[in-house]
Amino acid sequence: MKNASAAVKRPAKYAIPKQELLDRWDEMRSERDITYKPKSISTWERSIGDADVRVIYCAGRRKRQESNNTDGNKDEKKGEENEPRPCSLCFAPILRTMPGNLNIMPNQFPYEYGAILGISKTCKKQDDINTGDLREILEIAYENPYLAFFYNGLGAAGASQEHFHIQGVLRNGRIPPIEQAPLVPFLNNIEAANVYKTPDYPIYTLVVDGEVFAASRKAVGIIDLLKEMDISFNMAFTPDKKICIIPRSKAVSSTLKMVSGDKDYAQKIGGMEVMGWFCTEYRTVFDKISKADTALEILTNALNDVGLDQQQQYALEEKLFRMFAARAA
Repeated sequence: MKNASAAVKRPAKYAIPKQELLDRWDEMRSERDITYKPKSISTWERSIGDADVRVIYCAGRRKRQESNNTDGNKDEKKGEENEPRPCSLCFAPILRTMPGNLNIMPNQFPYEYGAILGISKTCKKQDDINTGDLREILEIAYENPYLAFFYNGLGAAGASQEHFHIQGVLRNGRIPPIEQAPLVPFLNNIEAANVYKTPDYPIYTLVVDGEVFAASRKAVGIIDLLKEMDISFNMAFTPDKKICIIPRSKAVSSTLKMVSGDKDYAQKIGGMEVMGWFCTEYRTVFDKISKADTALEILTNALNDVGLDQQQQYALEEKLFRMFAARAA
């Protein structure tokens, strides 16, 4: 007779079997549903403790189609209104449908093999985020620990599509540095979920941890305040159900300051970069970083450039403390 007190394993509702994902990714790519086929992917990696800092070079990557809108686009040369373009993600090939509001699809403009998107089933804006969205993303990250999930906000945070979406890339046994950053309590003992800071990480980050509903609710509160303050942000989602929120300065790109006497290069900083995994389309940048003795310093400075400065951090933290204290009163 089975032990009645034994824990009942919850069925996996959000699992995406890895081999199924890769098989379908290859199938769609061969059918040209994925419009870009990487010519080559090279990676350079160095370890910081248990975390892997990576630089990824992907040759010939096609430029993403800029975000589509429904208001029409003005042709500056002709001074005419063009017809609104349909949202490309609304008609994207679906890999798997999730129980909530997300569909999973292959990333049509991937930096890495096996990259996916989680897109909303309804065509809503990228910054229209609610607790239900975050709860589902946390469950997806938990049930698919072989993937690293992140979010690019509009504006400075790097999103090129307005349709709500997250991105996922294969971990291949690696741990993004942001997941290994030491945590310091910030907004704890206020509501059920806790908020931590990462003072030793190169870019200012808030980490929300707790029961999924409470953590999602608290994260949405932070997100709403960031939008009110006109601060863009990235997010990363960990397999142990933490939400990392990375507020951004106004800069989309940073400058990779190379060794003395060498040329500096602009580097777009999106969700992968704030996690500690840098992507470049330029072989020159990849080669320079790969050979530079100061590579980690260069990449750390690049993240420093696009995060909130100390004054902005203080202003945000004061408003967050007041907001959550008032909600708890």
